[in-house]
Amino acid sequence: MRKRLVLFTVSALLCIGLSAFADVIASGGTVTVAGKTVTPGQSFFVDITLNGGDITITSLRIPLVVSHSDITCTGVDFSGALVPAGMEAGYIINGNYIDIFYTPHLSASPAVISAASGKLATLNFATAATFTDKDIAINAVNIDNSFMRGGTLFHRWDRVELTDNSGLNVMLPTFVSGTVALRNSTDIGDDNGNLPGEFALGQNYPNPFNPTTSIAFTLPERARVRLDVYNLLGQKVAVLADGDFGAGEHIVQWEAKGIPSGVYFYRLSTENKAVSRKMTLLK
Repeated sequence: MRKRLVLFTVSALLCIGLSAFADVIASGGTVTVAGKTVTPGQSFFVDITLNGGDITITSLRIPLVVSHSDITCTGVDFSGALVPAGMEAGYIINGNYIDIFYTPHLSASPAVISAASGKLATLNFATAATFTDKDIAINAVNIDNSFMRGGTLFHRWDRVELTDNSGLNVMLPTFVSGTVALRNSTDIGDDNGNLPGEFALGQNYPNPFNPTTSIAFTLPERARVRLDVYNLLGQKVAVLADGDFGAGEHIVQWEAKGIPSGVYFYRLSTENKAVSRKMTLLK
């Protein structure tokens, strides 16, 4: 981790930090932090995704702040993320502050991310053993740490930024914050009457679709869930969910850019149950 912190400091100064040397453009797609509903003592994950990216990325930074201490970030996972070989992924956690970054290896030709959409990182969290019901926001940091040097004002920003393949242009993507809903009443035994009574997987909508569709599923109680997409050959082409979900209805999206037209199957599974449905991608 020490090497990653040094590398991040150098790359931030050279690539994405000082606006005196870089052009700043409001572009680059949308960075989204997913939402989640959780119960006391639950460990859970939250994905950070890029959608509609319109540049080739050589570095990025995503500084975040969690609005309440009832959830604690225990780590950041880059499994299945867009980070390619030749690019370093790292993070810093300091209390409720989480700083995520991709930086190029300085000893090699810069690696690039050309995909318009995909996962950037997964935040791992733990909840407090007890809490009152509340909504906790995971927001982007946006702070201008200005300083003077040699009579020139430099703006050293802490904010969500992407750098294009020139290494000179800083892109400011749209940011969508995530909300973690802390709820004590999410089990099937609760008497509020609003929770589903069965495990169910809905038909995706729209169907046929191009290239984005939504898939809803319901759980009668908290469970470890996987939602996978397969082609007609039985090959897995996407993992849409993999983790703990509370009782209730959940909706996930699949953005199938780069996936060929055809019929696909999506399968929802828990430890004890599984159900599949068919959908059509039509481009």
